Amino acid sequence: MALQQFFYDQQIRRYIVQFIRMVSNFQVEFGRDRNGVTALQRVPVIYGDSSRQAATIIKQNSENMLNAVPAMAVYISGMDYDRARVQNPTYVGKLNLRERYYDPETGDYSTQQGDTFTVERLMPVPYKLTLKLDIWTSNTEQKLQLLEQLCTLFNPALEIQSTDNYIDWTSLTYVLLTNVSWSSRTVPVGADTPIDIATLTFELPIFISSPALVKKLGVIQKIVASVFDANGNIDEAIYNEANLLSRQQFTPLQYGVILFENTLRLVKYDSGVVDEFGQQIVKTLAANVSSATNFTLDNTDGVEPGMLVSGLDFTGTGTISGNTQSNVITGVGTTFLSDLSVGSLMFYNQYDLGYVTNIASNTHVTVSSNLTGNISNVGYSYLQTITSGNTRVISTAGQSIVTSNIVTAPANAKIVFTATTHKYGAEEPWRDLINVYGNLTNGSSQVKLELTDGNEVVGTVAYNPIDDTVLLYSPDIDTLPVNTIAPVNAIIDPISSRPNKDLQNLVDSTRYLLVNDYYSADTGANASVYNWLGIDNTPLRAYANDIIQYNGHHWYVAFSAANTPGVNYVTNMTTGTQYRWDGSNWAKSYEGYYPAGQWQLII
Repeated sequence: MALQQFFYDQQIRRYIVQFIRMVSNFQVEFGRDRNGVTALQRVPVIYGDSSRQAATIIKQNSENMLNAVPAMAVYISGMDYDRARVQNPTYVGKLNLRERYYDPETGDYSTQQGDTFTVERLMPVPYKLTLKLDIWTSNTEQKLQLLEQLCTLFNPALEIQSTDNYIDWTSLTYVLLTNVSWSSRTVPVGADTPIDIATLTFELPIFISSPALVKKLGVIQKIVASVFDANGNIDEAIYNEANLLSRQQFTPLQYGVILFENTLRLVKYDSGVVDEFGQQIVKTLAANVSSATNFTLDNTDGVEPGMLVSGLDFTGTGTISGNTQSNVITGVGTTFLSDLSVGSLMFYNQYDLGYVTNIASNTHVTVSSNLTGNISNVGYSYLQTITSGNTRVISTAGQSIVTSNIVTAPANAKIVFTATTHKYGAEEPWRDLINVYGNLTNGSSQVKLELTDGNEVVGTVAYNPIDDTVLLYSPDIDTLPVNTIAPVNAIIDPISSRPNKDLQNLVDSTRYLLVNDYYSADTGANASVYNWLGIDNTPLRAYANDIIQYNGHHWYVAFSAANTPGVNYVTNMTTGTQYRWDGSNWAKSYEGYYPAGQWQLII
């Protein structure tokens, strides 16, 4: 049996070097200098375990040399064969490469095609590399400073790239923090006080590759053919998409995909899908709930896990009165105790009266500031802020709802459940599908999504290192639909968000997309400074889905949803998200569900 030819590509060494670079350049504070400026010292990082040889080198072969601290040392503590990531060991991946022509006289690459090669790559061997990072410190404060910086960096993992080689299919991996050992000291310390060492343990799933076989192609490299007819025009048989009878498109194993928040998930052909952007279900709260994640509704029909939870504004009972000299609102026939809660926003004819700070009785309530106008025996509305942060439904059981964040609201309050795109059934791993056809190259492989108008959105994909059921999707901005409407500053509720108060300072061409109807009844001297007003302080009438714009003097409707039946696109500058108007509803322009036949995987 012939011995294998020697090779050494420094693969493991590169992983170690990348890790050392990752944990380098951290600093600790060393008090202040004479000018009161905080003195910082960079902590050096070396490779080597706590062996006698390493210790001798650090001490410079002298017992009189003290170890300098703080310092960090990296060393390998284990390297185990990772059977869970084993793939077909006999697989050979072939890749055809074309070089640009190199001119040896000028030393430059031209735009012409040069040599072509075939690269045959053997399946790499998976290993799990365990690295330990020893943190040497002389006091607890130094240790706390370094751990605080390091532990926030790994939450729980961080990607690294060992090479920038285009054809290296093993260059991208991640570093996972698995354990933190606080101290190497024992109690009692005794007469000898060693240097305190805290140890962080990391795992790296790596591949070790054998050399690739590179062969120069000896086949036809270039074909020059005319695509023009006898008259010099492009041949219709080539130019016309419909005439390309030989073209076939395949969807892998009849899977569909869901794109949501720049992630792609697989959907089997027989799995149910909910694709509802902005569709809302309004329910009534059956009993009071105070800062809890579990509450009951009058019914849970249509409420599903994953839905967003929010409040709804509605009209109060009775009439209210107040003046600009006080922040107390009195009521006649009102039921403040059962209707309102602290934090509710009260308003009259779309005028903001303030947030409720105290509910004394059914007829007396205190708001956050003195009223901006005098009111007497008028009707009112209120908006309940019932949720905390991004609140979603976790589960339903009968009439009971469990949410991800706390909810606070009185009985009979209206709660809105907004559906988002999701699927039923088990999560499908991407690698099992992709391995049938080839290998995915992170950042180079593509997924094409066909929109309803026939256009395509193209984006590069990469494996998620911590979730195999998700592909990270980065769309090419050049393939996104072109905006037909000038961008908006934000998407707002004009009732709860007001100019000169809640929003940014007004400038010419400020634009907002509205989610609620708005009509300013009071004008002239009675108009609030926070009111939305039209020309010459006339009432501004706008509706949900409209876009309003400020021209430096007043507001006007720049986009009327009721009078625009066609398709339009606009971008929210606050989030960078593009939205599509289909004639009746706004939705994200390209996110959603794509069934089999409406997406392509390019590997």
